[in-house]
Amino acid sequence: MDEGPRLRPRRRIGHGEFDDLHEFARTGLEQRGIADRVGGDGIGEPEANGERPEFGDLRLSKGPGPPRTIGVIGIGRRGGTQRTVRQQHPSAGPLLDPRHRRRLTTADHRGVHREPLGDLCRIWDRGRAAAGGRDSREQRRCEDRRRHASKPGGCRHPPQRTATGRAACGYPSTMRASVSWINAHLDPPCTADEQDAFLTAVGFPIDDRGEDAHGETWLEVEITSNRGDCLAHAALAREIAAVSGRTYRPPATPVRRDRVGPTPITVLDRAPERCPLYTAQVIEGVTVGPSPEWMRRRLEAIGQIPRNVLVDCTNYVLWELGQPTHVFDLGKLQGDRIEIRGAAAGERFLPLGEGAAELDLAEGDLVIADATRAVALAGIKGGAATAVDDATTAVLVEAATFDPVSVRTTSRRLNLRSDSSFRFERGVHPAEVGPAADRLVELILELAGGRLVGDVVADGAAIPGPRHVALRSSEIARLLGIEIPETRIAAILDTLGFACRIDSSEGGTVFRTTVPPRRMDVEREVDLVEEICRIHGLDAVPLRERIEIRPPAPQHSVQAVKAVRDQLAASGFVESVCHSLIGPRLADVFLLPGERLLQVDDDRAGGTPFLRPSLLPSLLEVLARNEGVGVRGLAVFEVAASFRIATDGETLERRTVGMAVDGGEDAQSAYRRLRGAVERLAERVSGRPIAIAAEGVERPGLRPAASISFAGDEGVELGVIGLLATDLVAKAGLDRPVAVAELDLSRLIGDAAPTPAISEPPQHPSIERDLSVVVAESVAWDSIDRVVRDAVASNAAPLEGLEFIECWRGRSIGEDRKSVTLRMVFRHSDRTLRHEEVDPTVAAVQAALGTELSAEIRGGS
Repeated sequence: MDEGPRLRPRRRIGHGEFDDLHEFARTGLEQRGIADRVGGDGIGEPEANGERPEFGDLRLSKGPGPPRTIGVIGIGRRGGTQRTVRQQHPSAGPLLDPRHRRRLTTADHRGVHREPLGDLCRIWDRGRAAAGGRDSREQRRCEDRRRHASKPGGCRHPPQRTATGRAACGYPSTMRASVSWINAHLDPPCTADEQDAFLTAVGFPIDDRGEDAHGETWLEVEITSNRGDCLAHAALAREIAAVSGRTYRPPATPVRRDRVGPTPITVLDRAPERCPLYTAQVIEGVTVGPSPEWMRRRLEAIGQIPRNVLVDCTNYVLWELGQPTHVFDLGKLQGDRIEIRGAAAGERFLPLGEGAAELDLAEGDLVIADATRAVALAGIKGGAATAVDDATTAVLVEAATFDPVSVRTTSRRLNLRSDSSFRFERGVHPAEVGPAADRLVELILELAGGRLVGDVVADGAAIPGPRHVALRSSEIARLLGIEIPETRIAAILDTLGFACRIDSSEGGTVFRTTVPPRRMDVEREVDLVEEICRIHGLDAVPLRERIEIRPPAPQHSVQAVKAVRDQLAASGFVESVCHSLIGPRLADVFLLPGERLLQVDDDRAGGTPFLRPSLLPSLLEVLARNEGVGVRGLAVFEVAASFRIATDGETLERRTVGMAVDGGEDAQSAYRRLRGAVERLAERVSGRPIAIAAEGVERPGLRPAASISFAGDEGVELGVIGLLATDLVAKAGLDRPVAVAELDLSRLIGDAAPTPAISEPPQHPSIERDLSVVVAESVAWDSIDRVVRDAVASNAAPLEGLEFIECWRGRSIGEDRKSVTLRMVFRHSDRTLRHEEVDPTVAAVQAALGTELSAEIRGGS
C-alpha cells in the first residue's frame, strides 16, 4: 500500500489523542461515502515516557481492488493543536479537494477557536459525535470556560465562542442566538428548523446548533462584517419576518416614568469626533439581586453567565437590540461629572474581570472618566473601580456610540476585546442610542426597583439626519431579470424597517425610502435592490446557461507602455527590472533642491531603506555590474515608479521611463544614441516631435543637462537628458562616460493614442546637399537646426528633412572649435526639382550660419 508522505514530528502527545482522531475521522468519512476503509498504523511506537510522535498517517481507501491511499491526516502544533486532512488521490472526491480543506484548532492558552466553514469541518464534527468522542463543540466550550475561569487572573483574550465567536481571533464572526428569544419577536413563532432555513436563505447561514442544559435550543449564526446590526435577536427576528411573511414584534415600548429631583451629574464630551453621542441617566434606590428566571434562561441559552440583575439587564439589551450599554455604581464615582477624553500620558486602567491586570494606556486612548480617573475604556470595557455589586443602591446608566476605528485601534493594541467592542467596531448609529437606553432603564426599574433622578444628560455631535434612497421598479427588473409585484416590494421594505412612499408616473414606479439608522450598509439604490433580491429569494433569479462576454477595448495607457518597451527594445536597449528600495550611496544624487527622500520604516529593508527618487541610480548599478563582468557598450531602460517628498511636504509618486547608455570612450556618441532613441520613442508613442533645450538648464548629477519637451509646448517639461557628471561616474563604480535620460510616462503617453498618418511614397526624386561648418565648441545642434530652418523658410524652399551627420575636432580647425556636418534634403511633391532652384537656398543657409553663429564653411556638395 502506498502510505503517502510522512509528516515530520515536532512535539509529543499522549496515546489517546490520535486514537480519538482516527475514530472520529473513520466514522465521519465512511458515513459520507468519501472512504470505504480508514486505516493507519498509529503514530509511531511509544517512547520511554509513554508518548508517541505528534504526526502520523491516516490512510483513507476507496473503491474495489487493492487499497489505495487517498489522504493523510496528522496532528500538529501551530499556536494550538491542528487537525488537517490533505488530499492524496483524485478518488477522494470534491470534499477532499484542497479548496475545501479546513483546519480545526483545539487547544491553546486563549481557549478554543474554530473555523467552521466548508463541508469538511462538518464531517469532522459529525464523525466525532458519532464516534462518541469527548471533543464535541459544546464539550469544548464548557471545558474552555472552566479552564479560563480557573486560571489565576484569567487572560486579556477570553474565549468568544459562546457569543460572537472567533471575532477575537480574526475569523468570520458568528452569533449564538436563542430560538425561543427570536420567537419572542415573531408571530407566529418558528421551529428551530424553520429559523435555520429562513436565516440561511437571507444570507445568515447556520454554523451549528444544539441545546443547553435546560433544553433551550440555540443556533450559531454567521454574520457578515457589514451587517453588525444583525448581532441582535430582534434584528434576526426582523429578517425572518421579512422572508416568511410573519409579523415582527418589536421589543416592548418603555413606559414613561416620572423623574424626581435635579440631575446629579453632568457629561462633558471632549472628543465628539470619536464619541458622537454619550448619554447618562441616574437611578437611585435599586436593589441588587439575581435576575428573574426568564432572563437567566435566555442568557444561558446563548452561553452567557448571569451575574446580577443590573449586569444581566445590560447584557440583555446588548443581545436583544445590539446596543452596548454600561452601568456604573454612582457611589463609587468621584465628583459630579462624566468626561469623555483622551488618556493622559502614563495613565493606567484596571478593567473588569476576575484577576484582570492593570493596563498602561497610550496617550490619546479614548476613556470615560470621572473627576479624577478613567473609569471605563470607551466602547471596550468598564472599570473595576466603579463596578456594581450587591451593595450598590444607585447607578449611572451609560448608553453611547463610539468611532469604530478608535475602538478597533485601542482594542487591538491592548489585546482587549469584548462583545461591546465587537459591535462598536462594526458601527452603531447615534440614533439607536436613545431607544436602547430607554429599554435598559425600563428593565432596571422593573426588575431592580428604584426611581429616575433628573433628566437624561448627553453631549456629543449632532445626530445625523435620516438618509433617503430612491428605488425604481424598473431598476429592480433590469438588475434581477424578473418582475416583482409592487405590493411585494413595499411589504419587504416595510418589514425591514424602510419607511416607504410610492410615486407612480409614466416613467414607472419609484419607492422613496427612508433608511433606518441601524442600516448603515445601505447607501445606494443598488443596495436596496440587493435587499429585495435577498428577501424575495435568490432562487427566484433566473440563471442563464450562456453568458455573453464582450472584451473591453484595449486601454491606451496599457498599450502605450507596451509600445514604450517595444520601441526601446527595437532601439537596442535592454529592459531592466530593479528593486524600488535603494541604499544611501546614490539615493539623493538626482533630487532637486528642497526635495527629500522617502524612507521605509521597516527593519527588513536593511541597508536599502529609501524608496528611489529616480530610476537612474538603479540603472547605473546595472551598468556597473555588467561592466564588472566585461559587458560594455550596454544600453538599459526601466519603466517603474519613483518617489520623493516635495518642498511643500507632499509625497510625490510618478511613473517614469529611465534610460542609460554606456558610451565607451566617446561621450558624444553615447549622447547621440540616447537622443535618437528618445526622439523615436516620442514619435512612436505620442506622434509628436520633441524639443531639447540645453541653455540655462541644470540638473543634479548631470553635466551637461538638457530639458525635453514636446515641440510647441516647451513650457511643460517632459523629462531630462544629459551626461552623467564625472564625479558620479566614479561614485557609481564606472570608468566610462554614461548618457542618461528620464521621462515622465504620463506626459509622454498622454490621454489618447496618436492617429497614424499614412502617405504615398514620393513620386519625384530628392536633392541632398551636405554642409560642413566650423563653429565654436559652445554652439549646440539646436542653434544650427534653428538657423538652417529659418533660412530655408525665408526662401520658401521645399525642405523635406535636416539631418546631423557627424562632428569632428582637430588641430586644423583650432582649439575650442568643431566641425559639424549636416545634410539638407529637398523634394517637391508635384515635380522634379532642379539644382539651380536649390542653390539660392543653400547660399542663404551658409550666409545665415556665418552671420548668426560665426560659422565657417569647410566645404559642401
